[in-house]
Amino acid sequence: MEVITDGTYATDQSVALPDCQPSAAPTGSTPGCRNNFLAQADLVSATVLVQSHHAQSPVVAAPRTVEASLHLAFGLGSGWMLTDAMFIETARMGQTQPENLALATYLTGSGMIANVTVVPLFYYLQRRLSWRIERWVWVGLLFQISSAVLAALSWRVSLGPTSPCLYAVAFLSTIGGNFQQLAVVPWVQEGAARPACVSWTMAGSNLGAVVCAVFGAIQQPGHHSADGQLDQRFTVPCSAKRRHSPPIPS
Repeated sequence: MEVITDGTYATDQSVALPDCQPSAAPTGSTPGCRNNFLAQADLVSATVLVQSHHAQSPVVAAPRTVEASLHLAFGLGSGWMLTDAMFIETARMGQTQPENLALATYLTGSGMIANVTVVPLFYYLQRRLSWRIERWVWVGLLFQISSAVLAALSWRVSLGPTSPCLYAVAFLSTIGGNFQQLAVVPWVQEGAARPACVSWTMAGSNLGAVVCAVFGAIQQPGHHSADGQLDQRFTVPCSAKRRHSPPIPS
């Protein structure tokens, strides 16, 4: 049994508990047995307390912090971050695309179509293919990456009065966001050592919305002084300096 003595751990492997010896007492009562039972309960409580303190040591807490950070980062990239970024930047894209202010309506419609079709389509394909859940996680990440690349390269492209590339970005990023509930969360729950890993992953998804809002507040898309270089906002920023394009006349 482990015992705490002045903040240190000591080990005593041979602790003999006294036998239950009845003492002189009225008939029907055994205070000696009761005292011995209470002593045993105190020893068990002390052992559990020592073990719990040992489990919460900094040596064990460090791997848990790393694990939580990794799940947080994974949730950040596998959630709805790109969809949130699209609608934040709509204020700027509405100034350059032929739809003007109606662009947000068309992007919302494209996303709603994806929301309606993704679950039945996923159910049908899973019944036909019977893939393992981690393969669907890769599919969701592929949707996210392809959406980011397409938005960075072709957000200015228009076809007559429409912007088909932006519609495709809204559609693909919405499907990728749905895959967090369809594949990512079940996969984490299946392979995680602790249920808290699911909470860390979902917290990363919520953090992505906060990150998009902060960057949107800093960039102020749609403002007359905005530089309008959205292709650098959809991708990881580099250390190279950016040239500021002239402001759009009001």
